[in-house]
Amino acid sequence: MFYIIAAIISGASVLIARIVNSMLAEKIGVFQGTFFNNLTGLIVSFVLMFISQDALITSELISQTSWYMYLGGVLGVAVVSISSFMTPKMSAFYFTLFSFVGQLFGAVIIDYMTTGALSVPKAAGGILVLAGLSYNLMLDSKKASDLSENENAAYCSDDEKVMQH
Repeated sequence: MFYIIAAIISGASVLIARIVNSMLAEKIGVFQGTFFNNLTGLIVSFVLMFISQDALITSELISQTSWYMYLGGVLGVAVVSISSFMTPKMSAFYFTLFSFVGQLFGAVIIDYMTTGALSVPKAAGGILVLAGLSYNLMLDSKKASDLSENENAAYCSDDEKVMQH
């Protein structure tokens, strides 16, 4: 149960961080915001490393890893930059769901590449989630369009209404 709660807290913190990062990016720029996100993350990581009394970074520790294991930082920059750019352009709900779909398909691909087995139920589930999300987005767009037309009609003069019909 602890791990489930931790995963939920992690998911909520990702959403909050994405919103805060996009607010900073709107003020100072996407890449500048990404820089400060990573700089503050680096500082907090150092503090946590010293508090936890984990081993300091040594050449022995670094030599025990492969070079590609350090690409998480590069991917982190990409995630923060893309999130900061996209968050103001769509609702938090849709962005979170589209991110989930991307993670789901990414996980299916990684599982296939590492185990050689393709999980058809997981892939089908991802397709169903994407289809449902797309349908819901289409309904929301239509609803927003209808509301916009009604608002425009309410503000038109009688002469404009006659010309529209």
